Amino acid sequence: MKLQFSTKYVKDFAEYVFNRLIQFYGWEAISELLIDGIGEHEKSIKIPQYQIKLSNIFLVKNSPATDLELKKGGKQLRYNSYTTFQREDLYCYFSTQWGFKGKGLNLDLVNLQRLVNEYFNDSFKVTITDKPKKNYLFEEVLSEKSISTPLFEVKPNLIFYGAPGTGKSYKIETEILKGVPETQKERVTFHPDYDNASFVGSYMPSSDDDGNIRYEFVPQVFTKIYVEAWQNPEKPYYLVIEEINRGNCAEIFGDIFQLLDRKSNYAITPKSALQSYLKKTLGDSDGIKNGKMILPPNLQLLATMNTSDQSLFPMDSAFKRRWTWKYVPIDYNNNEDENPSVGFYVKLSENQIFSWLEFIEKVNDKIKNNENLGEDKCIGNYFIKPDNKEILLEEFINKAIFYLWIDVFQEEEETPFESGTTYSDFFPEATKGKELVEKMLSKLDVSINNLAEATETTEA
Repeated sequence: MKLQFSTKYVKDFAEYVFNRLIQFYGWEAISELLIDGIGEHEKSIKIPQYQIKLSNIFLVKNSPATDLELKKGGKQLRYNSYTTFQREDLYCYFSTQWGFKGKGLNLDLVNLQRLVNEYFNDSFKVTITDKPKKNYLFEEVLSEKSISTPLFEVKPNLIFYGAPGTGKSYKIETEILKGVPETQKERVTFHPDYDNASFVGSYMPSSDDDGNIRYEFVPQVFTKIYVEAWQNPEKPYYLVIEEINRGNCAEIFGDIFQLLDRKSNYAITPKSALQSYLKKTLGDSDGIKNGKMILPPNLQLLATMNTSDQSLFPMDSAFKRRWTWKYVPIDYNNNEDENPSVGFYVKLSENQIFSWLEFIEKVNDKIKNNENLGEDKCIGNYFIKPDNKEILLEEFINKAIFYLWIDVFQEEEETPFESGTTYSDFFPEATKGKELVEKMLSKLDVSINNLAEATETTEA
């Protein structure tokens, strides 16, 4: 297979070559060759024998790289913001600093050609044409190994579940999607009215310049990212489904439900409308080979689920077992470096505050110890997300108290609220609301602190 590129895309070409090398030989084989004294991963990869002295084909980290690390202290990105290779303990970012010989860069086509042609000539060959400033060729000798070894290890479909406010979406964003370009991820929220046409696509009417009406298949979020992933096999793609249990999953996924079984790698024959669209868009691709669909290995499905939500459409066991489930617990750790919510506080008045973490711990104890309620009804650390650690009393009453009153304790005899009161008694918030919140805090044994003293203690 020969690929020809414009010189404008030197970096893209180099990244493609290394992606194919990783696919064929595996990351370990590449890293053994490239890393000068591998030691710890907290360093860049070097190939000194080929004068690639910029010390950054890849930046290799044990955790997601920060913007500062990707810029190496400068203003421009020195590495891609997304990973070229990733697993749980390894994050590899490809250099953006590629050019042609003679421009002061050592990450160039000449060195790339020498490296590939000497070490990988059994399967790959890079050829610079007689007009190197205009184009160059990459020849790949295909074999059973290179065809059958996927560029990406197939990752399981993940559902992050837990009480409301535990940071499920935040966990996905910071631990999985950090640095992933917006063009490589899609996000959708399920709800009772969401259906298969909204998720996959359907025929819709459109008109031409002459006013003639015709019907054509209009792809939706799933089909769009499915096509993108198959068209760009060297890049990772992610589809995030928020509040997955609020929709009718059987209706929404429809006949693509079988695709979720990643271990069996099921292929399905889609409905004729979708099949025709995919044939037209993907051509002779594995994405619609022999008229069948199969999830691309570089596409991962992620979802969140609040365990407190009473779903109108319970998930059946066949659907559940096609996902890997990850529980996100409430964090009562008092180390603010590990738990940012430690510093959150609710402002009762100009001089009075109380700890948000202490409050949720005390009220959650009451919830968990009630056999009618249980842990699913508890409040998570980020149920309220303050802009600057400070939660205003109005927001506390309209979010936390409202949830506790309506969704948790409404039918219970034993509550943290003053007996004989109603939710409307909390208004106006600054006067009646403050008084009732103070009584509730007293029943829960939550401390009310002086703002100035608390600030001094924190600063000390």
